[in-house]
Amino acid sequence: MSVTIRHRAVPRAFASAALLALVVATGSPGLAHAASSPTQAPASGAARAADNPIVRENKLPGTDRWAIPWDGYTVADDIGLQVKGYFSQVSVTAGGSISLRVVTTPVSSFSVDVYRLGWYGGLGGRLVQHIDSVAGRKQPACIFVGPTKMVTCPWNSSVRIQTREGWVTGQYVAVMSTPDHFQSVATFVLKPQHSKAALLYVSPVNSYQAYNDFPFDPATPDGDRPQTGRSLYDFSSPATAAYPDGEPSVRVSFDRPYSSQYGGPGDGGVFDFEPNSIGYLESRGYDIAYTTDSDLDAEPRQVLDHAALYVSGHSEYWSARMYDAALLARSKGVGIAFVSSNEVYWQIRYEPNANGMPRRIVVGYKDFLPDPVPDPALRTIRWRDLGRAEQTLVGIQFPIDGNMDWGGQAFVPTNTDHWAYAGTGFSSGHSVDGSIVGYEIDAYDPAYPKPPGTDYTLLASSPFVNFLGNDYTHNMSIYRGTGGNWVWATGTVDWAWFLADGVATSNAADTASAQQMTANVLDRMIACRANTHAC
Repeated sequence: MSVTIRHRAVPRAFASAALLALVVATGSPGLAHAASSPTQAPASGAARAADNPIVRENKLPGTDRWAIPWDGYTVADDIGLQVKGYFSQVSVTAGGSISLRVVTTPVSSFSVDVYRLGWYGGLGGRLVQHIDSVAGRKQPACIFVGPTKMVTCPWNSSVRIQTREGWVTGQYVAVMSTPDHFQSVATFVLKPQHSKAALLYVSPVNSYQAYNDFPFDPATPDGDRPQTGRSLYDFSSPATAAYPDGEPSVRVSFDRPYSSQYGGPGDGGVFDFEPNSIGYLESRGYDIAYTTDSDLDAEPRQVLDHAALYVSGHSEYWSARMYDAALLARSKGVGIAFVSSNEVYWQIRYEPNANGMPRRIVVGYKDFLPDPVPDPALRTIRWRDLGRAEQTLVGIQFPIDGNMDWGGQAFVPTNTDHWAYAGTGFSSGHSVDGSIVGYEIDAYDPAYPKPPGTDYTLLASSPFVNFLGNDYTHNMSIYRGTGGNWVWATGTVDWAWFLADGVATSNAADTASAQQMTANVLDRMIACRANTHAC
């Protein structure tokens, strides 16, 4: 799709600890139905471990200082480059190290504070390391690769972050601060060495890079597109005589910082949705292993070590190996929760960078230029145009132009006698106020096949008006996959925001209901993996 991504204000605290404690304590009420019935009672909260590394981690003191700018500080921009950086890898295995490559203008020292995102009583993060007075250095100029329009920044390492004993798998944020009070962030995921955690949380780094138009250097202060930076989108790439709507790149590189467009702190999109999902999951004590798109491509069979995949954020760009990994999970009884929308929309390929490091370039010709790849199955076009419509995996899919510029609309539940709704209080046909449906939606498309499996059910049918004023219908879906476990799709990219009190809606009761529904589905997936009679 081609909607502009705008960074939301990041909440400095998550949902009320008291409310979440109440939801956890009440659990899921039982219903008297046969085990094979889709209206069977949801699995008990006992599916979540009472003690695991995530639970122990969240008992440690938290902080909100992962969210910048701090008082008295200013977020760095892509023109001044006061302090900007990126990590040499999107992830690192616990016990390993990762290089942070930073430019400061003018050259100066800077500090690095590394935080792990989590629950931490609602503060959302924990400081795990402080590094003071890192020496600044002049970095090589970023390179513009002519034919593909790719921007890459071959910078040298400024400091190496050695992961320490006791660091728990998760999404990590490095806050870089200069003496003259400029700040930006860079992010990475810490993967566990070995994990059989119930949930495998997948951070959608492909989408973050696809939208990255670093350097965002508009000609005027209020300009809406860069002069040199490029993404995979025309709207956030420079306009040229040949391409007045914008000339995007067909390759984007992880070897560059994330853009400061819309005042973004350099998170690339992590802060848009992930802190809310992470805070919710960790507040409820789920045992989680964290990974990324590119790690799923590198190790697709890791899905079999877990009860369910949690597909987070705005997971729009998938490689063939990622898609195949999800199909493998479904066939082997691993549940999948698509807590998003517009997911699995474009196929991408990975390429190594100039130093031979794999998966540092995302290739996406899309419908902009013909993809020269010899194998037509690997062309970087829409999955549905490759004969692998995302609906056959997800259950629903993004309708063309099924988006707003920003914001959301009311949620209308259906089939609320389904076990997924147990204990929520939602009622079929009764509109739930708030911005839960948006800013992009998915819907059932009768022009494409339903997924293989059983018990296919639409759990919502919400009227939706898109950015052109046209009427659409949002759907939420769930079905039992060929391996027996469940595949759930919220059909709205804003569902993660509805998991945090006071963000997506002013009605705390509705938020608690959405939290309960999410727990119902995840708990069932976990219990089903352990015992098929619990499915």
